[in-house]
Amino acid sequence: MALRAGVIGAGVFGGHHASKYSASAAADFLGVFDLDCDRSKALTSRHGGDVFLSIIDLISSVDVLTIATPAASHVEIAEVALRRGVHCLIEKPLALKGSDADRLVSLARDNNLVLQVGHQERFVADAVGLLDNQPLNAIDSVRFARHGQASPTGRCEDVSVVFDLMIHDIDLAVAMGLGDAISIEAEGDQHTVEATLNSANGVTVHFDCSRRADAQHRALHASGEASEFSLDFCERRAAASDGVALVSGFSPEKRERALADPLGFGVTTFLESVANGDAELRSAADAALAVSIAEKIEAKIGAASVRRISSAA
Repeated sequence: MALRAGVIGAGVFGGHHASKYSASAAADFLGVFDLDCDRSKALTSRHGGDVFLSIIDLISSVDVLTIATPAASHVEIAEVALRRGVHCLIEKPLALKGSDADRLVSLARDNNLVLQVGHQERFVADAVGLLDNQPLNAIDSVRFARHGQASPTGRCEDVSVVFDLMIHDIDLAVAMGLGDAISIEAEGDQHTVEATLNSANGVTVHFDCSRRADAQHRALHASGEASEFSLDFCERRAAASDGVALVSGFSPEKRERALADPLGFGVTTFLESVANGDAELRSAADAALAVSIAEKIEAKIGAASVRRISSAA
């Protein structure tokens, strides 16, 4: 039986999720709620479904839910949905405080519900073999660089660049098994931040992130005494030195889907987890740790997220 699916937030990413649900045989897309009813109508005119007039009405009607609202509203909406037994896919970040993120993970675990976070690039990293069979004990440092959005668009600027863009790289560092931070140094402002994290397992992680750059650039480079590897997220291509085996556990078909459409792959993974009764919450726990680290980086630069709540991300 198809899972009844809904979306809260009719912005750019809400539209992406609605598109994936409406195209999936595993989902019956029921509709969307947004504070701006006209945006809801525009989204449902493209992808079907109904315009819901309240969050509670939508949550009460679905089995699975995407929350694609501004970051400051994620926790409040997710708590209502999880308490009512609805599986949640939350666009990043999971929350703006580590304690809130941990609470959502615990709530999902206690209710045996799937909680997934929209860190799409971990699927890219997994597809190229970065998260499988990676000899981290041979790596001394990892450097992430993420530059984009050369001119202000207003989207996602309710939070600092740490929770807008850098959060993806922090999540990937956690997914690579780098653990929590022993120490953090950071400098920057709301839009450009550089940070260095000394991880619990002895690896130094550098983050260089800006949403005021002249060109798009998303990459990581890891190096050690005897090996190194890199990943270009724009090209979705990895390279490794001799002796480093980047071997994905994905099948060729699964790898192709993940690289071609990471967001769509994430929605499919979410639906499959719900259908299979798989409430394994490792990725959500990783996302919660990423929130905690991001919170500490913001504290270092004295640029806490603005936390404005508008109608959709």
